[in-house]
Amino acid sequence: MIRAYIFLIFIISKFEITLQDSTNDAPKIPSIIFPPNARVGLSTKAFCTVEKGSKPLEFYWNFNGKEIHDSDPAILIDRNEDYSVLNINPVSSKHSGNYTCIVKNLHGRDSFTAALVVHEPTMWIKEPEDTEILEGTTVFLPCVASGLPKPSITWYRYDNTQEMSKNSSKAKIEIKSNGTLSIPKVTINDMGKYECEAQNGLGSPLRKLIMISVNVPARFEEKFAVVNAKKGDSARMKCEALGDQPLSVTWQRDETTISKSGDERYEIFETLVQKGVMSELIIRTTDRDDGALYSCIAENEFGNDQRKIRLLVMEVPAPPLDVKIREIWSRSASVSWAPPYSGNSPITKYIVQYWRDIGGTPHRLMEISAPSSQSSALLKDLHAGTPYVLKVVAENAVGRGEPSDGAFFRTGEEEPNIPPADINAEPRGSSTIRVSWKPPPKDSWNGELKGYYVGYKSRDSSQPYSYKSMEYLPEVQQEFFLTNLLKASDYSVVVKAYNSAGSGPPSHELYVRTLDGDLPPAPSLYVLATSPTSVSLRWNTRKIDNPLSGYTVHYREEQGQWQEVAVVAPEDNTYTLSNLQPQKLYQIYVTATNQYGKGDPSEIVAIKTDEGDGHSLLSVASLGHNTNYLDMAIVIPVTASLLTIGVVLVVACVCVRKIRSRHNLERALAAEKHLAMVGTLQRYVDIDKTRSLMDASRMGHYPLPYETIQMLADDQDANFPKGGPNQELRAFVGKDGQPAQYNKTLTLRKKDENIYDSPQ
Repeated sequence: MIRAYIFLIFIISKFEITLQDSTNDAPKIPSIIFPPNARVGLSTKAFCTVEKGSKPLEFYWNFNGKEIHDSDPAILIDRNEDYSVLNINPVSSKHSGNYTCIVKNLHGRDSFTAALVVHEPTMWIKEPEDTEILEGTTVFLPCVASGLPKPSITWYRYDNTQEMSKNSSKAKIEIKSNGTLSIPKVTINDMGKYECEAQNGLGSPLRKLIMISVNVPARFEEKFAVVNAKKGDSARMKCEALGDQPLSVTWQRDETTISKSGDERYEIFETLVQKGVMSELIIRTTDRDDGALYSCIAENEFGNDQRKIRLLVMEVPAPPLDVKIREIWSRSASVSWAPPYSGNSPITKYIVQYWRDIGGTPHRLMEISAPSSQSSALLKDLHAGTPYVLKVVAENAVGRGEPSDGAFFRTGEEEPNIPPADINAEPRGSSTIRVSWKPPPKDSWNGELKGYYVGYKSRDSSQPYSYKSMEYLPEVQQEFFLTNLLKASDYSVVVKAYNSAGSGPPSHELYVRTLDGDLPPAPSLYVLATSPTSVSLRWNTRKIDNPLSGYTVHYREEQGQWQEVAVVAPEDNTYTLSNLQPQKLYQIYVTATNQYGKGDPSEIVAIKTDEGDGHSLLSVASLGHNTNYLDMAIVIPVTASLLTIGVVLVVACVCVRKIRSRHNLERALAAEKHLAMVGTLQRYVDIDKTRSLMDASRMGHYPLPYETIQMLADDQDANFPKGGPNQELRAFVGKDGQPAQYNKTLTLRKKDENIYDSPQ
C-alpha cells in the first residue's frame, strides 16, 4: 500500500512537470509525507520530488539537521533524476525524528522537513519487586517502562477483599514522574499487595504484582508520662509496647532493673495485645520514697525503645514553716509563714485558724483563707485584750495537711465597753451604803479587769461624782461599803469597771437614802443541846440605842434550801428547832431586826442531830472546831475565870479603841479634805462600831488619779465543812448555861460566783 501511495505521488508529479514549459527554474519541493503509523520492526518510506525546476537535480537527506550517510544499514536512499526515496527497514525508536529532503540545480535549491514518529509498544526498564522494610522508614518502589508514545504508570493496591483500588486516595503515597512509588514513614497499615501497570495504547499493558512486608521494631508511641498516686493508695504504671513478636519488656527504677520476683512491693503483669505487649507495674501501697523515675524497655529482633514514667506520690502538704505574728493591734493582727513541702501537689490555698485562749475553755474556731501565692494574712474583727492561739494549714488537691505549731498572741487592750451588771445599793445604817454588783460580761472587758470605780454624790448636787476604787477579785461578791455618809440623806451611786486601758461607761444611776438609825449588830449564836429531831439554840446581842423588834432563825439541811423561823419576842434569846431528821447535818444562823431593818447574820454553825432518843446537853462551836467532852466540875470554875478575864479585857479594849478611833478619824479627815464623803472597803458586818473605820497604818496610794483610800482585803470568809455525816463539831456548855468564849468570830458572807464569757 505504501508503494502504491508513493507511485501515485510520482505519477502526479511527473504529469505536472511535463505540463510545464521547459524553462530555467529553481527547484521546488511540494511536501514530504511519512506514513502515520510507523512501528518498530516494520519498514517505512518517504518520497521527495519537485513540482518544478530545471534539470539536472541533485537530492540529499538530513536527519535532525545532519546529513544521512550510509552508516546506518537500516536506512537506504534511492536517488533518481526527478525524485528521491528514503527507505528505513527495519524501523526502530532511534529513527524517530525530523527528516529533511534537499534538492538543488543550477538555478537554486529547496528543502522540506517532515517528522517521522515511530510507535513503540511498552517495555519494562525497571520492574517493581517484593520489598521488606522497617516500620517508620520510607520505601521507594521503582516501576519504569519504555515505549512510544511514553507509557503511563498506574499503581494499584489490593485490599483484604482482593479488589484493586487506585492509590490516589492515599494522600501520603506519591508517584514520581518516572513511575516510582514512594511511601514515607511506613506503618503496619501500609503492608500488603501492590500492582504497577504501564501502557501506551500499543498492545497489552504491562502489569507487575508485588508484596510489601513491614517489619515493626519494638517501640512506644508515647515516650514519657506522669502518674499521680495518693500516699497509701496503689499506683499503676502502664507501657504498651508495639512491635513484632517475640517482644520483651523490662522495668527499671532509676536505672536499676526491677525483678518480677525480687521485691514483694512490686507486681508486674504482661498481656498480649493486637499490636504488641501491654506491661503493667503495680505498687500496692505507695509512700513518699516510691516517687521516682521509672523506665520500661521494649526489645525485639528489629530494634528497641524506651518509655519513661515519673511517679509522683501525692500527699497532704506539710505544716507551714516559721509562723510569726508580725504586728498586733487591739482588733487585728498580721501573721506570716513560709511555704512548706507541697506533697507533690500544688498548694491551692492556706487556711489560718485562730481561736480565743481563755482559761483552757474551748472556743469557736475561726478560719480565713489565703491564696497559695500569699505567705501572710491579716486577721480582723478580733476581740480587744484577748489571748489567741493561731495555726496555719496548707491545702492541696489531696486535702488539708497538719497545722503548724501554735503561735500565741494577745490583742491590745481597750476600755471596757459595758458597765457592771445588776447594780444594787441599800442602806446599811445611818452613815453607810452597801453597793453590790456583778462584773460585766467578760466579752466586754477588752482586757484584764483591774477593778471598779464606785462613784457617789448627793442626789441634788451638781458636782461631779467622787470615786472610790476597788480591786477586782474573781469569784467573790463584788461589793463596796460607802461610809461616813450623812444621816437620812439621798445619794446617787454609779459603778464602772476599768482595766489597763482606762475605765468603761458608768452604770445607770441608783438613788438610795441612808437610814435614820443603825441596824442591829450580828448576834453571837450557840447550840445548847441536840436530840434526834431537835436543836436548842441561844444567842446574845450587843446593846444598841434602837430597840430590837425580833429575831429570825435561818437553818437548812446540808446543801438544802434555807428556811426561816421568826422569833417575835425581842427579849427571847433561845429557841428550839424541832421536826428535824436524825443523824443529819444542819447549818444555822440568826439575824436580829429593828425598825430600820434586818441586821447582819451571826456566824453559821453546823450541828448534827443525834442518832437515838437520848437528850444531849451539847452546844456547837463555830465551823472548823472539834467537839470536846469535859467534866462539868472542871468547866464551871474555868468558865467563871474566863468570864472575869474577858470582862477586864473588854473594858480595856473599849478604852483603847475609843482613843485610837478618835486619832484615826482626825487623820482620815485631814487626808480627804477635797472630798465631800469618804469610804472604806471593810464589810459593815465586820466593823466594830466602837472604833474608826479606817486604819491609817494600812493606807496607801493607787495609780489612778481619783483614788483616795487604800482598800482592805476581805479575807474573813467562812469555811463550812463539806464532808460526810462524821464531820460533827461540838463543844460543852458550862453548868451555868453560859457558852464558852472563842477568840475568833466568824462572819457570814454570801458568795456569788459569776463568770461571764462568750462561746467565741
